[in-house]
Amino acid sequence: MLSLAAAAMAGRIALLGLEKNAMKRAGEGRDPVAVLFLVGFVGGILILPFAFREPVGSWSFAPVAALSGLVYFTGITLYVKALSDGEVSLVSPVYSFNVFFLLLLSVLLLGESLSAWKIAGMVLMVWGSSFLNRSAGWKASVAALCRDRACRTMIAASLLMAVGRIIDAKVVGLLAENPPTLAYAMVQTAFMAGYAFAVLAWKKGAKEGARLPFELLRERPWSSLGAVACNVYAYVLLLFALRGMEVSVAEPLSMLGTLISVVLARVMFGEAIRDRLMGATVMVGGAWLMFL
Repeated sequence: MLSLAAAAMAGRIALLGLEKNAMKRAGEGRDPVAVLFLVGFVGGILILPFAFREPVGSWSFAPVAALSGLVYFTGITLYVKALSDGEVSLVSPVYSFNVFFLLLLSVLLLGESLSAWKIAGMVLMVWGSSFLNRSAGWKASVAALCRDRACRTMIAASLLMAVGRIIDAKVVGLLAENPPTLAYAMVQTAFMAGYAFAVLAWKKGAKEGARLPFELLRERPWSSLGAVACNVYAYVLLLFALRGMEVSVAEPLSMLGTLISVVLARVMFGEAIRDRLMGATVMVGGAWLMFL
């Protein structure tokens, strides 16, 4: 079980490194809810051929999938917005704060204690973030980061994703030894698509709301499909990883994908990454310390 979890996590890290840059290219100048609809609708289609290869004894997880789908719908919409508006090498490391929020929620909701290692990890994450938007001194740098609109959006997204991870871990844990991982993911993506269509129909009308996502898919097919595939399959691999490792281990490991994202931002968009790569590395190190 551990070897399966490790293989799933390795695949997840690689996909996450690719996904943020593809998501930026797909979502630039577009309604992030339209992108989210593709994540739910096309993502569900990508999962469908595999979903029922696992036995599904009960569909009792469906209401929880609806709840987690709502959390992820909101979180991923903000995530796409942040990547579209900001530089990948700047906002991608900020997403690492989801580990910080995950720990904080564990302390507040699950009664976990704060150790010296956890406090040290928090300090490292804040210090590492100061490299992302350099100003005179680390305090001014952190303040400048917080004033950046895209960074604030990504911080909100990372909080919601932490909430979603706690729900996922509970579902996988409660569904016994062989949880219907892919069926849960498929139902969740279906709810996400439904929420996205409802918002698009409310904003644009049903006809126009239905047209926007497929217009995006037609005009930017490779980046759209690549972003959706990386996002959905990275999530599915997380669910498989959670069968053999705790969420408190899985999330820090997932942050390694941030380093790949920062390097690819240089290759794909010509972003200046020297200080940001250092900051991302420090933040990933802080994430590890928080779960020692």
